Amino acid sequence: LEDGRVADVTISFAGPGREVLDPLTLAADEVIEVVRPFGFAPPETETVAGDAVLTTADVDAVLPVTPEVGVSMGEAREAIELALVAHLASRGPTAPLTVDGLATAIRDDSRFALDRLGATVTVEHQGRFVQLIDDGGNYQPGSGETLRLRTLDVIEATS
Repeated sequence: LEDGRVADVTISFAGPGREVLDPLTLAADEVIEVVRPFGFAPPETETVAGDAVLTTADVDAVLPVTPEVGVSMGEAREAIELALVAHLASRGPTAPLTVDGLATAIRDDSRFALDRLGATVTVEHQGRFVQLIDDGGNYQPGSGETLRLRTLDVIEATS
């Protein structure tokens, strides 16, 4: 399971008649006796168009904001996180990630103002890092690649 292409795996136990024991439940005084040799059925894999491989890129964002009167930084962060996660899910080969697009996606004038010049977004994919700033750069996910929010630092903007 050290293969980076493995996103998740399910292992099931089969009884003597090959019926799947799901879930496998043992009493407090029971143990499993592993019968050797044992084997695994061929893996069932998900596929995407062409020869693309399913991968995930991690996104770290530092977003300085000025909350509106009566709005806490926690409330601003919560609103930003919800909008940002949805925005990342919508990015793909024909819709790159940019700070401009991110700012538009999370915009909520009733709660906060984003300091775009101070915003930085870093994308890590397979050991490669790309840093995005306002009007600077984009990250174009490959076919079968998803973007996942790893860290979100919402800080108070300094004017």
